Amino acid sequence: MQMKHLLLQTLALVTLSIAVPSFGFAADAVNMPPPRIVQTHSNIFGAVIFWDATPYIERFVAQDASEKDALTQLEVQGLRIFVAHAPELVKMERHLRVVAAFSRSGPISARYQTSTLEGIQTIFTLDGNLHANMQFPRDWETNAQRGVLPPGIRLQVVNASLKK
Repeated sequence: MQMKHLLLQTLALVTLSIAVPSFGFAADAVNMPPPRIVQTHSNIFGAVIFWDATPYIERFVAQDASEKDALTQLEVQGLRIFVAHAPELVKMERHLRVVAAFSRSGPISARYQTSTLEGIQTIFTLDGNLHANMQFPRDWETNAQRGVLPPGIRLQVVNASLKK
């Protein structure tokens, strides 16, 4: 009985050591820091959420992730923000826009010994109309990983270059 248990543990460890590296990027995306919402603003067009995605970009650059994979993960996180805030905003607004941006850093300043700020770069916007009893399909996140957005949400990529 102990031999069978030891064999199962060894098999599980070998399986994990093979499976985890192949899913390393996807698993690491789950461990990302919570999104920093810089500001929620309402204007004549509806609610606008400004999302500072700088920690995500820094992690993707450090991992040397492909821009396509990084952009997909950012889009999914942007959709999470949209889906999380839509129910509370539907009472007051008819439209929601999520603007994903990051701080572009420059060379290290000799005087201050820190990176300089070259500006804020918009990555994409997500737009959608809000309505009472708004619901999203159960598999919206899985579909978003494949590039299929929930009905009524539009994505406009402004800058796909995620280089810091």
